[in-house]
Formats: sequence, structure tokens, C-alpha cells
Amino acid sequence: MSESSPSHRPPVLPDRCGARGRVVGICAHTAGIVEDVDWKKYSFVIRAKVRRLVLTTLAMLEVHTDLPQTATMIRKRLKDEHAIGLNSVIRAVNDLMRMDLIHQVGVTDERCCKLYRLTPSGRAIAKQLHQ
Repeated sequence: MSESSPSHRPPVLPDRCGARGRVVGICAHTAGIVEDVDWKKYSFVIRAKVRRLVLTTLAMLEVHTDLPQTATMIRKRLKDEHAIGLNSVIRAVNDLMRMDLIHQVGVTDERCCKLYRLTPSGRAIAKQLHQ
């Protein structure tokens, strides 16, 4: 049989949009994939170490305390293991807010620091990062 005969072609499968593409021998393992993850936002988070750390730390703090957190609280949790300044944490928080992964829920009484919580898409990305 020649290389162009039908028996040597990979099978044709429709993708989610209905377009047809060829399978080229890549088998995707989907057991640990969270269904409602926005992959564009996910790639934005994992491209920067500080964004990834801030998102996962905020998720961990929300699970443990069930309270909104300030940028200072996030940095205090990170500073033991990572040499990250407060300005870097605030920049990452602002980036994550622009991508609608966290949102501001208020301010503290004593110093008027902004309080942040994860959005549902931020929670899904944090869950995917934790796996």
C-alpha cells in the first residue's frame, strides 16, 4: 500500500466547533481537567509566577478562613517561601482583577485596605492549578 492510500490516513474527527481535523497520534488524558476553565485566562495566569502564586494563595486563604483577603495578607503568607514584594503582589492582583479572576469586595475599617475574593472562573483556575 502506498502512503496516500486511505488505510494510512489518520481518522477524521469533528472538533467542538464542527470543523474536521485529523488525529495525528496524540492521545489527550482528560481525567484531571476541570470543565469550566477558561483556558485563555488559565494561560495568562501560568505565564507569570507571581500571578500564579497570588491566585493559589488567595484560594488557599479563602478555603481556610472563608474571609476576603488584602494584598498585604497574601504577601505575608507568601513571604516565608518566596521573596516577593508588596508592589509585585499588588500588580498581580490588579492583573487578575482585569482578567475577572478576582474582584474587590470592600475595604478594611482600620486602614482602608482593599479586600479581594476569587470569582467563579478564578476558583476554577485555582482548582485546575492545584491538581
